[in-house]
Amino acid sequence: MPVPANRVPVRVARAVKSVLTANLSSFKEGEVVYAKDENMLYVVEGGVLTSTGANSIDQLADVNTSSTPPTGGQALVWDSGTSQWKPGNTAISNLDNIGDVDAAAIQSPSDGRALIYQNGKWVAGPAIGGFSYPVTGLPPTGMSPVGWWDSSDASTMTLGAANIVTEWRNKASSSWHLTPNTGGNEPTYSATGLGSTHGVVWPSTDNNKNLTNSSATSVNVQEIYVVCKYTGNASNFTNYDTIFGPRGGGASPWLTALGSTTGFYTSEFSEVYLLGHPSTNRVSNVFTEIGSPCIVRAVRPSGALANTSGFTMGCDRDNFTLNRGWSGAISEVIVFPSLISAANRAALLSYLAAKWTITLDPAAPGTVSGAYGINNLDDVDTATTAPTTNQFLKWNGTNWVPGNGSSVAGINDLTDVDTATSAPTSGQVLAWNGTNWVPATRLKSDTTQAGTNSVAVQNVVKITQANYDALGSKDANTVYFIV
Repeated sequence: MPVPANRVPVRVARAVKSVLTANLSSFKEGEVVYAKDENMLYVVEGGVLTSTGANSIDQLADVNTSSTPPTGGQALVWDSGTSQWKPGNTAISNLDNIGDVDAAAIQSPSDGRALIYQNGKWVAGPAIGGFSYPVTGLPPTGMSPVGWWDSSDASTMTLGAANIVTEWRNKASSSWHLTPNTGGNEPTYSATGLGSTHGVVWPSTDNNKNLTNSSATSVNVQEIYVVCKYTGNASNFTNYDTIFGPRGGGASPWLTALGSTTGFYTSEFSEVYLLGHPSTNRVSNVFTEIGSPCIVRAVRPSGALANTSGFTMGCDRDNFTLNRGWSGAISEVIVFPSLISAANRAALLSYLAAKWTITLDPAAPGTVSGAYGINNLDDVDTATTAPTTNQFLKWNGTNWVPGNGSSVAGINDLTDVDTATSAPTSGQVLAWNGTNWVPATRLKSDTTQAGTNSVAVQNVVKITQANYDALGSKDANTVYFIV
């Protein structure tokens, strides 16, 4: 650096800060002093030492942490009204502010409900006791049922006076739409048929209500899912109450109650599982479960049954004068021609449980209950790297793993900070260069002249290193702040 011919080097008072503070009366107003223990220049103003740099973040001009002190886990949030960074929480304060959460579906979640991932969105799912999540997509559209009657789909129903059901159309096929066998035998649709949601309702006493189809078209049937509720006699079935089965009188019953017992016929569909339990065959003693909204799964383990007589819902085959109607509500029926895979079964159970607000059995596939933790979820990994205080789960491309509030590991990760182009050295500060915050030396002065007298500084000027070097002479009463 060239040395100007006519210059008066500045030599400021130098001592540890405590000594400088003890001798404030020896300094003039506006005088600059140097605290050796802090590597910091101070200006004497109003009888106190005023820092020329920032010791804490609140001393930055655009940061305000004094009006509202920060609390644990908060970050600095930009307040455009005051043009300041202030302590605050992250912008996402509620689940429904998140892009992949269906705000409409979680406006009024009930106690114990969980979120379930369906069709690209997190929506309100079943209660925690039966919390599960689908394995594949949104069933059963991703599967191949031969029959699917869904009371929540108004487009599939034709209603008459007083909401009697005159037709319930099959969503899976153009065949096997169901109608009552005769006028007067129609069940009734209700928006609260299942208790709090849609259902087609049969009387709680013996009746002949039904929905049926007598098509002779052959169709295989091996696995049936029904969402229903029983409201009849609570101790035993008084008649052959039927949920779903074939139309023809010569066929054996499917999901038909065995009169004066607590269970179902087993001649064809000999395995009945309630609320998703994978192994307990409940062909008897079913009232505890089906007295509330329940998912019933019926299986024919010997293979698919070729049915050529059509279907009947809510009544025993074609016995429409023997009071063998169902007692209660039927909300959804899904019929498969063969056994579906274990993964699809878990997905379907989760779909039905979430849709109808039903708590699955803790043993149901894909269900989390009891002493399980978040790491038991398939797409969460908190075992490889254990979480620490104030971390949350972040997606790493494969799993949800513990992470911090942002990807900022160091100050250079901030978008408006550049410490990579010119690495900082000890004692430097960050200064704005018009584009970024960059490392800069706080104050610049020449101190080659020996002497003990302090020089009162009248001006402090910000200047670039290049401009400082180009100055022919320096003002004796000016301290140059290099940026």
